[in-house]
Amino acid sequence: MTEKPLRLATLGLLAALYTGSAAAYPRLPERIPIHFDFAGNPDAWAGTTLLSWFMLPLFATGIAGFLFVIGRGSEYRPELWSVPEKARFVALSVEARAPIMARLRTFLALMAVMTTALMGVMQVELFLVATGQIRSSRWLIPGAVAVMLTVIGVAAVRVNGRVAVEIREAHQRLHG
Repeated sequence: MTEKPLRLATLGLLAALYTGSAAAYPRLPERIPIHFDFAGNPDAWAGTTLLSWFMLPLFATGIAGFLFVIGRGSEYRPELWSVPEKARFVALSVEARAPIMARLRTFLALMAVMTTALMGVMQVELFLVATGQIRSSRWLIPGAVAVMLTVIGVAAVRVNGRVAVEIREAHQRLHG
């Protein structure tokens, strides 16, 4: 998969998160949970305000925006990437580095999709607990976190290996 579909998926997830949050807002009680203990029980509450309810969508937007900005900004500062054979990577011309940079930006876009999806799961969970439909968050959020970390971890290992090969190949093409 390339960066563009992942960016579009993130935008779609953000739109769904804001739309769902706006639709749920009128049905919220006077206070909503804002934190859960390790057993999944709410242990901190806040009054229901636009800011308290839309904090997770805003946070998701900030994380996704940050990941997209650093992906684009890294074009100008490739030395900031933590990649194998970094000296060779930085020494490559902009053109030779371009496909590797695209792969790294795609990884960041995957992280944006996963974190946005996690924030969506958390918002649903908050709504269900706030409205009394469930009492605690024992498995949904930990399960979503486990899936997110597994996907990102596996992707990181695969991307790291592929980037190492691409750096060596690009260096060999340029320097024999």
